[in-house]
Amino acid sequence: MTLPELEHIAAEVWLSFDGPPPPPRDLEPHLSLIAPLFVVTLPRLSPSAVFEWLRDRGLPLPDRDPPPMNLLGCLVAHAGSGGIFLEESLTADERRVIVAHEFAHFVLDYEGPRTRAVRRLGPDILRVLDGFQPPDDSIEIAAALADVPLGVHSHLLDCDAETEDRATALALELLAPRAAVRGGEEELVTTWQIPRRWAVIHARWIADWHQREGNSLVGKPILPLP
Repeated sequence: MTLPELEHIAAEVWLSFDGPPPPPRDLEPHLSLIAPLFVVTLPRLSPSAVFEWLRDRGLPLPDRDPPPMNLLGCLVAHAGSGGIFLEESLTADERRVIVAHEFAHFVLDYEGPRTRAVRRLGPDILRVLDGFQPPDDSIEIAAALADVPLGVHSHLLDCDAETEDRATALALELLAPRAAVRGGEEELVTTWQIPRRWAVIHARWIADWHQREGNSLVGKPILPLP
């Protein structure tokens, strides 16, 4: 995933609303129009709380036990749609960032790989992706599904640092696009209302982007955050 690709994805999201809104941007009011996603707020959010919410409603569960941990947000996706679960105590500004982060996981780590698999193997592969049919053992299918989540997907169960950094990069680009930010960290906090700990990350990333542009490196894959 390159820097221009992330910017393109973010721009495409807001184009569906006749252009980007002024700062501070908030995906949540538009979320159901952008993607097949719903939002659930839970107190003391944890994987166990998410699994219990799904179980109580007869919804499919991931095939692994929930790890013991506290969460700010979580994505669970199945059959092309999903839910974003949020910690109840988040401030409004933190909530905007976490919603964008989980949306980024849906786009980059769930919807994107599924779309590529369908393009390569045809729509019948959706039964395999959604866990209704075991995958064929052919080399072609195995290769096509190598990075595609099967069954119920939850990023909290198997995400690495690079995947998290990539989702954070897209989330912050959605909320405060690099091309529109001129004043660095303080502008991100005061104008775009990005919480300080996220603003520090994004300001550093924007500075790195400008340096990459100056060195003609904008086509290089993104690197994990320092």
